[in-house]
Amino acid sequence: MKKGKRLFLLSGAVLVFAFIFFVTTLVQTMITVEASSMMPGIETIVEENSKEAPFRILEITEDEKKAELGYYVAGEEPYIKNYEYDGKTFSSLEEGLKAIENEEERKAFVEAKDYLGQISNMIGDNADQYPLTYEQYQEKYFLNSTDKTEDWKEVTLDKRRVAKIKGVYASNKDKTGDYTKGEQSYYPIREDVVSDQDKVKYRENIASFSYTEGMGAVSPYNIEFEAVDNGQMEQWLQSDPKVIADEYQQGYGFYINDYRILTDTVDKTMFPGEDNSDKILVYRAMPIQGYPHYQYEPLQNQATLEEVEKAVVSTPTKEGDITKSKDTYYYWSDDGTGKLIKENLYYIQGKEPITYKEVLELSKDLPSNYEYYYKVKNVTFACRIGQTGNVNDPESYEYYGWYYPNYRSGEDQYLLVDESTKDLATYYISEEEYHLTKGTGDYDFIPDENAEEVAG
Repeated sequence: MKKGKRLFLLSGAVLVFAFIFFVTTLVQTMITVEASSMMPGIETIVEENSKEAPFRILEITEDEKKAELGYYVAGEEPYIKNYEYDGKTFSSLEEGLKAIENEEERKAFVEAKDYLGQISNMIGDNADQYPLTYEQYQEKYFLNSTDKTEDWKEVTLDKRRVAKIKGVYASNKDKTGDYTKGEQSYYPIREDVVSDQDKVKYRENIASFSYTEGMGAVSPYNIEFEAVDNGQMEQWLQSDPKVIADEYQQGYGFYINDYRILTDTVDKTMFPGEDNSDKILVYRAMPIQGYPHYQYEPLQNQATLEEVEKAVVSTPTKEGDITKSKDTYYYWSDDGTGKLIKENLYYIQGKEPITYKEVLELSKDLPSNYEYYYKVKNVTFACRIGQTGNVNDPESYEYYGWYYPNYRSGEDQYLLVDESTKDLATYYISEEEYHLTKGTGDYDFIPDENAEEVAG
């Protein structure tokens, strides 16, 4: 009877072909030093012993450090506990395999030839010729149909390894495959990280943009808007509404200014304002007939918030005076009879998207050059490396834009870019990973020498 051998499968999460992957390698064996039939009576001796009462072999070596070749009980290989590699001592075979850098050194570690010394001439692969036999170390990335799962153990190595293999993953709809695909994540392309530019790129499937309110510039995008000519918009509404519909289906839709009542609690660092300008202009709201019912006019000389704050008086005496009551600013105007009435003042918080049904014909009372409708002129992805400065950490990033995206309902959030959309790329996808799940996975790996070679 030969010594019961312990087979080791070192398998790791092999990633999809054409992407970098962690060596999750299949490793069969360890040095299986076995008693051959050339040692009469050994079968009976082994059967009568156990882990609790092992049968030990006396060894004669040229160095006492190489003693204790092993016990005749599966799992007891003391030489491993004395094995040193790169200045480290390992307490188990698996611990050593995880830490050792390359396949050649892992093979030398497992076969432990350095520990065999002068008895190496007594070991071979033919039990009829040698008193001791062993199987050579093996490692694989994929099991095939002839491999027995129970003969292998999966071990995930501590560091990235380099390996080359050809093949493809094929979907297994019956979920009886050997591999399960791990979940992937999308990461933003950081403008100051060169390696991010070499990834397989995607763009977000964006329907419109909304501004960030009360948080500062912490969103992914900065947007440049342009006004739409009122006469042009009227023509589209009356005779060519498809142009407007196409802007919603293929572009980012239309926008209007979001006017807010001016108070002294306004923090100009907390909203984008007018085209990301540092100046906050102040407006009056003048009633008109028809849509949109008000015409917003800037104060004389396009007064800013800072100028309004300095112009505040305690008691209004004439048209144009500005007062403040309970944190709110007011403009005083003459009603035509010499009586002063107060009005709210306004500022632009940002541009807000409107729906297709909200695009309406404007009042004839508005001046032809009055800017009401806007559309997106330019989109800039505002993402850079985070405070940690770690270019290898895809989660080390920060946004510095004013607008965040609204996605198209019922559609994929991310779209693979092509030649016509490559300038819109903003994200990349993490590497595909496939984990060994023998017999229960939704993928099989099919080795194929004609497939693209994978390098990790």
